[in-house]
Amino acid sequence: MKQQILRSKWHFILLTLSVFLCFPVDSDELKIKPNVPRSYVVVAGDTLWDISTLYLQSPWRWPELWGQNQHIDNPHLIYPGDRLSLIWIDGKPRLTKKAFEKLSPRIRINQKVAISGAERATVTRYLEKEGLVESSRLETFPVVAGSSRGLDYVTDRDELYIQYEGAEREWGIYRVGKAYISSDEKAEMTEIRLLAEAHTVDQKEGMTTLMITSLKRELKKGDLVIPFSVHQDMSLAASFYPQPGPDITSKPVQLLGSLNSLNYAVQGQTVVLNVGVLDSVKQGSTYLIKRRSEDFRFSSGEKGLTKATKVSTFPKVEIGQLMVIRPYAHFSIAVITTSTEPVSMMAIIEAPER
Repeated sequence: MKQQILRSKWHFILLTLSVFLCFPVDSDELKIKPNVPRSYVVVAGDTLWDISTLYLQSPWRWPELWGQNQHIDNPHLIYPGDRLSLIWIDGKPRLTKKAFEKLSPRIRINQKVAISGAERATVTRYLEKEGLVESSRLETFPVVAGSSRGLDYVTDRDELYIQYEGAEREWGIYRVGKAYISSDEKAEMTEIRLLAEAHTVDQKEGMTTLMITSLKRELKKGDLVIPFSVHQDMSLAASFYPQPGPDITSKPVQLLGSLNSLNYAVQGQTVVLNVGVLDSVKQGSTYLIKRRSEDFRFSSGEKGLTKATKVSTFPKVEIGQLMVIRPYAHFSIAVITTSTEPVSMMAIIEAPER
């Protein structure tokens, strides 16, 4: 009888072990959202973040979902019209790209533009025309000296004059914003806000004449005139994919300010981080945005928890994510990809779990 009971126990143990061996528990398993489409045709205006969010609980893990396409040149490049198919390889989900052919008369497009990690207009804006400039360089750029009508404030019908001799042809006209200083005080960069775009039409006796091609805000004498070439970095591209940001142990990742507002930022707006290329941050680096539970305030300004409540280990609440679109040496410009509430500049920024 005892032997029979002992034999039954061993059978149970072996059966339990076989179940675990057949179905291993992997805490780092890539999770697909329920009821996702098995195929998806990319349309103009899509971003990699949009598609990643469609399929993944953790959008920054896009490279893992897209890993089956590493044999393709520039594997992260996806174009409008591409059909993405969800498949499983060795029990792991993968998206694969297949050419999409529509059997109907159409105009052949020879040059397609790959979709980007974030909204292309925002990415292009900070890669080519706007962003941060080393503060030490500001005094080296010309300023608006005058206009064809001699007014303090100029319009898009005026020609502008700057004291400049050189080969630059395409210009941005800017107003200086906030200055940012690195934690080690070895670098300082200043925000410049684009007011207008212009190109050179004449040059003589040390004076260059500019014609305004796009006027976004009112101009005045003394506004900075900076060639667009200053912003261009050939190592950066408009097309990149989301990926987990590096876990930086030397210093906390912090929000230094918002490029679109004063104290709070919302989804779609851009912010400045205190980390950059020297901290291994790159285009597509994604971080979680959190706040402490006790930091919540009602619309009246009253805190969610009273001073009488004494709890020292409140959990952090995730309120969104952000993604770097323009890294500099010591700083980065990031776009808030998702947010459930306005993001304070005191928010906690953390690297996601890989």
